[in-house]
Order: sequence, then C-alpha cells, then structure tokens
Amino acid sequence: MRTRAFRTIAAATALATAGLSSESFGAGPASATTTSLGIKGPSIIAISGANAFVINHNVNGNGSFITEFNTATGALVRVLSAKSYGFIDSVAIAFSGANAFVINGGGNSVTEFNTATGALVRVLSAKSYGFNSPHDIAISGANAFVTNLYWGNSITEFDTTTGALVRVLSAKSYGFNYPQNIAISGANAFVINTNGNSITEFDTATGALVRVLSAKGYEFNWPWPIAISGANAFVASRHSASNNFSITEFNTATGALVRVLSAKSYGFSYSQDIAFSGANAFVINGNSARYGNSITEFNTATGALVRVFSANSYGFSYPKSIAFSGANAFVTNFGGNSITEFNTATGALVKVLR
Repeated sequence: MRTRAFRTIAAATALATAGLSSESFGAGPASATTTSLGIKGPSIIAISGANAFVINHNVNGNGSFITEFNTATGALVRVLSAKSYGFIDSVAIAFSGANAFVINGGGNSVTEFNTATGALVRVLSAKSYGFNSPHDIAISGANAFVTNLYWGNSITEFDTTTGALVRVLSAKSYGFNYPQNIAISGANAFVINTNGNSITEFDTATGALVRVLSAKGYEFNWPWPIAISGANAFVASRHSASNNFSITEFNTATGALVRVLSAKSYGFSYSQDIAFSGANAFVINGNSARYGNSITEFNTATGALVRVFSANSYGFSYPKSIAFSGANAFVTNFGGNSITEFNTATGALVKVLR
C-alpha cells in the first residue's frame, strides 16, 4: 500500500535554494469548477475506494484534521477533527483493510480509524512503540512499518489488526540516519536515510538487514521521497554533480543502478512526492511559491520526459502530494488551500477543490 509523507520544514529548509525553469503544458479550462470543502494547509492526500482523505497540516497551532470527499463528485463526506483522534502535526496516512492509519509527527502516535464511518478505532502511543517524530508508514501483509526521525533513527513495526508491537529496528548496522520515507516491494522494505544519503533495505518478515545502498553512482544527496513501480524504485534527491534535482532509479531485487534523471528539462525542484499511473511517473515539484509549483511526468520504462505541468490555471501552490482515482489525479496545494484535479491521459485541468 503506497503512502504519502509530508517533508518536514526542517528537512526542506536544510536544502540550499535553487531555481529551475519548466515548460508549461495544458492550461486547461479558463475557469475550473470549485467546491467548498474547507481545505486548509493540505499536505497529504490518499485514496481508498471512492473517497479521498486529505490531511490538513499545522492548522490552529499544531493540530491537524482530515477532510474526506468523493473523488467523482468532489462532494464533502466528513471532516475528522475531534481531539480524541489525536491528530497533531499529522504527516502520513496508509490503509489496511477497512481502516486508515495516520502518523502524528507532533504527537508521537498513530491514529487508526474506520474509513467507512470515520469512527476512531485506537491511538497507539505507548513508549514501547518507540515513536519519536514518526514520519512515514508503509503496510505489508498484517503489519505496519513506521519511520522515526531525529533521535529515533528507527523503524517501528506493529500488527495492524491488534495494534500489538512486533519489533523496533534501531541497530547501527541498519544505517538509519533521519529515515524519512519507506516503501515496500515484495518481501523487503526500502528506507530513505536523508542525512545519510543512503537507502536501507531489510526483510519485512524477519527484520533482517539486506543491504545499504550508498555508492556514489546512485548520486543520493538529501534523498526523499521513494516510490516503487514494477521491478524498480525511484528516489528523488538533489543532484550532486549539477546542483539540480534528480531522480535515481534502481532495481529493487539486486540494488543495481538503472539510471539517474537530472536534465534541467525535467524541471525537478524540491520534489515532494512520486506516484505512478499507467506507464508514467508523476513527480511533485514544490518547496515554496518561488521554486517548483509544477508536476513532471516521465515514462518509467525509458525515463523519457512526457511533459511538465506548470500553467497558472492548475493553481499549484506549494504542491505536496498526489493520488489517483480512475482517469484523474488529485494534488494537494499546501500554499493554496486547495486540491487540483486533472486528467492523467491529457493533462487537462478538471477542477480545483477548496
């Protein structure tokens, strides 16, 4: 199950500034349909069934809330905001069965709720879990894996059915160093070590270390995020040689480097998210009003650039994450308090939800 995680402000500002030009594509309709969802500071979007779940980040202090809407109509379903949910600086969401699991970075906890009713199931926060600025979550089989940043430098594994702790991985041999993002392929998990410029691979069944990828050829430089399509993983980072931003592709079975995409024409800039639809990858570029505010689409088989979306009509403003439903994509605009919907086949704007 793919997850979304919001790049922390600390990590984003640690990157040196750099501007890239990008080509505009698909201006779309002159005026897009808008709806009233009460979106405020949206960071993460994830889709389960017919509905999308949006984490509204850092609103009214460090509190967060979740907006659920129907992807076909844009109609509001519900807003989850009660204190009992424990949403504090919520930064990631993933689904298992009928339930959703939300990472609360500021609360050192995980909130589980039912996606059909919105009913709270439980909040996991006991010290034994080792949650320490938790940042991302991935689910494999019956278990969930949570990354812990800062002084945590660990992975917490728990059972999604019972909430029971399975194990905490923290040995130095794993090389965890500001582990921001996690993705799973087959039997193994891949963890981004942003401060370590490396990726740790371990077996999800046993927790055993498989390898740490850190050779210069990968050109990892403040890597984040990671996403997996087919046999290969795609990692965004700052390209050390050109000082641009890049995507590194490697084979998940062998760890072998496939290619590094770094040409300026891709328009990669402070890439926040990577996701796939059909044969293509969509990369969110956005760190501020000045840099990014675009989406890069490229073919995953060849690495060939398809297009860069950056026209003003899309309303991209500090875009943070992307999710797909049917033929369309939905992008959160953290700076614009909105969701942009566009057609993945044509790039045409469908609507902007607010």
